[in-house]
Amino acid sequence: MHKLDELIAAGYSIENAKITSVSLNMKDYGCLTLNICLEGAGWGVVYGGYCLGKGYLGAEKFEGYAKGMEAIMQIMNTVGVSDLHDMEGKYVRAATKGLGATVTIIGNIIKDLWFDYEGFFDEKEPEKEGVPGRAKIIAVDFDGTLVEEGKWPEIGATNHKVLNYCKREQEKGTRIILWTNRAGEPLDNAIKWCEEHGLRLDAVNDNLQESVDFFGSNTRKIYADEFIDDRMKEGFNLPYTES
Repeated sequence: MHKLDELIAAGYSIENAKITSVSLNMKDYGCLTLNICLEGAGWGVVYGGYCLGKGYLGAEKFEGYAKGMEAIMQIMNTVGVSDLHDMEGKYVRAATKGLGATVTIIGNIIKDLWFDYEGFFDEKEPEKEGVPGRAKIIAVDFDGTLVEEGKWPEIGATNHKVLNYCKREQEKGTRIILWTNRAGEPLDNAIKWCEEHGLRLDAVNDNLQESVDFFGSNTRKIYADEFIDDRMKEGFNLPYTES
């Protein structure tokens, strides 16, 4: 959390600004965004623009991000309101580095209380790349990875090491894509196996919709943060009996 003297020492100038309008909408590329218009003495900026959730008017599926909701509450707390609609007309302080610079830090008009939009997301997601504001994605193979190799089209013994790892990750909010050469009935059996073993699949041999929306197309290459396959140089393929 920033302090006024630290911001000044870092080269920021502090300007008073009035919140002239507040908009929480999902008009921009299927992203839920909070846009706050700030007006100072001879200058104005739109504060916000970060993707806080995914969805659009008429969509069949919506996805909200916990840290996006936290960001909204942090901003409300900084401004000093308990209702989002009450922000309009309030005054805040903006930390800026000059004309044309992006404003990412705002502060309460009286208290030494600040919120850094950019720093907040960097702190929460230090290792994530690609689609902003979304959960980690794992693409996992089936034969030789989740189950024993060499039994296709039947299903081999369970590889508990991989299964338990994926389930633990899923409990943290990670999305799971089944990434396999199986098709038809063998694929249906693999999907059923995952369901019976408590592994919920978010996609099968396909990209997540949020990735398609972000990149603008559904490529043949699966987008994921982590790939688990028995062909990996240092894979999870052994042992099959580890609990």
